[in-house]
Amino acid sequence: MRFAGSPTDEFYTIERMTLPRSLDSAILEGAMVVLFCNHAIVDEHAGAFLPIAHLILDSLNQEITIDNGGKVYVDRGSGALRFTGITIPEMRLRAAIRMLVAASGAYIDPEYAANSLTLACGARFSGSLPPFGDEPQISIRLHSGMGRPVSDFMTAGQVRLVTEAILARHSIVVGGATSSGKSTLLNALVDLIQCGIRIILIEDVYELKPASGKLVVRRLAQGRASLKAHVKEALRNRPDWIIIGETRDGSAWDLMDAATYRPSDAQHGARRQRSRNPHAPDEPRRLRSAVRE
Repeated sequence: MRFAGSPTDEFYTIERMTLPRSLDSAILEGAMVVLFCNHAIVDEHAGAFLPIAHLILDSLNQEITIDNGGKVYVDRGSGALRFTGITIPEMRLRAAIRMLVAASGAYIDPEYAANSLTLACGARFSGSLPPFGDEPQISIRLHSGMGRPVSDFMTAGQVRLVTEAILARHSIVVGGATSSGKSTLLNALVDLIQCGIRIILIEDVYELKPASGKLVVRRLAQGRASLKAHVKEALRNRPDWIIIGETRDGSAWDLMDAATYRPSDAQHGARRQRSRNPHAPDEPRRLRSAVRE
């Protein structure tokens, strides 16, 4: 198999790997590797439909995208997608998406034919079918850099600043462009939280990988179990930290609303309620009494 590009390019010619598959998983160099699903039969068939195991196992690859007529592209950290020379037939893509989504316990909604899940190897899988798009499309985010320390991203002064902010329980928002390393940075920040601190981690797909020893409760925000609902329920569980893995659309307001909530500050609570309802009295009687006390 020849990767696209000239001999001086970052891609090079390699022999197509023959993946001896057992009922358990792919076997590479004598090691048992489960890539797609922990269910042996699903993993075996997914590997047959999607012949990209060597791309998933390549630690330099950060993302795999399949679209444009089934063409397979990879991002090796430069931000640019490069064609690998592999093309997968449409029916194989359809079968792989439906099988992996079903194995995760979800389903493809005909009116919103797209879903995301976490592969057995820890990669984030997003798949969609028509009419969501004009063809089956797959994106696999590999998170090859997940687990790096925060010092890989910051100077010593910046590390000290965020460490002090975490100790002071300040709200922290991580933002950036697609594939800019937001999840990797957030994972490094979570690792700065002291052991024994109660963390509730809310994600739409399990992505973050906190270090062992952390007291973590994981929640999955999908469908009717929205981010807003999870934040509301999480507050009942007395967390020290609520970590939101990713937020989009109107859920961004729910995130900011939760981040600015300080139940111990009655005056702040009155201002917060007034910002929600500008026609409310300046200071409700019970709140005014609480403030005086």
